[in-house]
Amino acid sequence: MQPLIQKLWERLEPFLHENGYDLVEVERGTQGRAMLIRLYVDYAVPQRQGITIDELAQLSPRVNERIDAEALVKEPYALEISSPGLDRPLRKLADFARFRGKTAKIALTTGLLGRRNFKGTLQGTEREEILVEENGTLLRLPHHDIKKANLIYDFSGQAG
Repeated sequence: MQPLIQKLWERLEPFLHENGYDLVEVERGTQGRAMLIRLYVDYAVPQRQGITIDELAQLSPRVNERIDAEALVKEPYALEISSPGLDRPLRKLADFARFRGKTAKIALTTGLLGRRNFKGTLQGTEREEILVEENGTLLRLPHHDIKKANLIYDFSGQAG
């Protein structure tokens, strides 16, 4: 993880959590000549889903103030705060437990059972493993080995 992204995670995650939000992802890019910092934020409470644009707009200046007050970014930047979207990334162990029963696509950095890519229904977590049911088989995927994981949205009306 890039040092700036790690610093933003470490400083902003507790701040957001204290205010009822969950930091889902941090990305760094460019917007014109300025650095672009993009945060994906959701509610910290699993029962609340679908953060609104108005809430994100109210949150943005507070996060901007926090970044500036702690001098987390040393160059000009633009801040963008968004909802994680329908294909929400899953990073933290708690994410996999929170979305138990939903369908996810998971890519590992190293192979397991001769494969690196898996798609199945999240069954929770146990120790440092993600439990995924794929075609009737319960798989245990090591959390530390996950390269990328996302929810898969079912357009028939329900997520996963």
